[in-house]
Amino acid sequence: MSKQKTRTLQERIEKLEEQKNKLIAGRKEEIANAVLKAGGISIDSRLLMGFVAFAVDKSNKGSPILAQMLELSKKVKIPSKRTQ
Repeated sequence: MSKQKTRTLQERIEKLEEQKNKLIAGRKEEIANAVLKAGGISIDSRLLMGFVAFAVDKSNKGSPILAQMLELSKKVKIPSKRTQ
């Protein structure tokens, strides 16, 4: 590859990384706003990650906690971006 192509490729990668970081930050804000609008409080990241780890563990597939969370999720209406 020529230096020009390498440079433009590197620039594109940097722009995409920057865009990805902006999108991630925006998504985090959307999630926090949805939790607060649903009457919740801000969720600790470690608590959320612990729940995700618990939920994806195959040995917890039949867990009553997960069944209860699923039922709760069906009752909560998350506000869409268009209705804000």
